[in-house]
Amino acid sequence: MLRVRALTDGAKNAAIEVVVRGDPPKGAKTTAAPDLGWTTVVDLSTLKSSPRRARIDEIYYAISDKVEVQIAWHHPSSERHELMPLAGRGRFAWPETAPSAPDGEHSGNIEIRTIGLQPGQLVYLLFDMTKQ
Repeated sequence: MLRVRALTDGAKNAAIEVVVRGDPPKGAKTTAAPDLGWTTVVDLSTLKSSPRRARIDEIYYAISDKVEVQIAWHHPSSERHELMPLAGRGRFAWPETAPSAPDGEHSGNIEIRTIGLQPGQLVYLLFDMTKQ
């Protein structure tokens, strides 16, 4: 289950909350929790004033053990630039991260995907952003 909502969406700033639960939909015949494939969680065109660019200032997160979340900018040119992986305990060990878009070009949407999500697990992300 995925839930995305804007906690604040002002003229210059936005705070976007993302919750991913590993529980299968009610009535599903399977108990397996499929991972979330690349999914847009921040669509700049839906924010107030439809900014062409935005900057991620901070990401607050809570992630269940052994679950990984990958975050990427998806540019209008259809290129995906992976920003960083985040993870729960037992999975956090990467050599490099790239927490900004290439050449400072912060246009396009923000996408995430999960790896290792199981029933009963949770991913919580809060993107604190500045519109440009």
